[in-house]
Amino acid sequence: MNLVLNEIQPKLDTIRQHLNDLTLERTQPKDRGKTSNQTSANLEQVECRPNSVGIGSKAGKGSFVVNVGEANNLYKTSKHSKLICSNPSICLDLHELTKEQALAALNDSLPTWIETANRGVYPFVIQVRIVCGKGSQTLSEVVMQWINSQQQVAHAPKQKQ
Repeated sequence: MNLVLNEIQPKLDTIRQHLNDLTLERTQPKDRGKTSNQTSANLEQVECRPNSVGIGSKAGKGSFVVNVGEANNLYKTSKHSKLICSNPSICLDLHELTKEQALAALNDSLPTWIETANRGVYPFVIQVRIVCGKGSQTLSEVVMQWINSQQQVAHAPKQKQ
């Protein structure tokens, strides 16, 4: 290896000397504040107008649309969407109720809803709207837990608009 280095050493010395002799000047960095397509006049004309849709309304879910009926048929309803009305005619309003009162109202209403579904046509499933309001979301959480705990209740699929 030493023989190779000894042989190439004069060539490397001349290259190094040539590079040292070059006078390199450093240029200032480019100003990236403006692009060629955008001038300061264009920036002054642009106004920020946020979308006003949804402003002023409370966050969270104010109502739930659920399918109620025979547990085996709850998820077969997409093929029979004409049999289930898109606007639920059965509605339970839980406004101004406590958690315990809301759970009692849901549990009292469930047998009636199941009976109504069984009297209907195949797939023996009806849609029910449960209104709980958008306040502190306490009732929404209670309703969500109740829906998830019941075998004969499932979230209704979203309707295509």
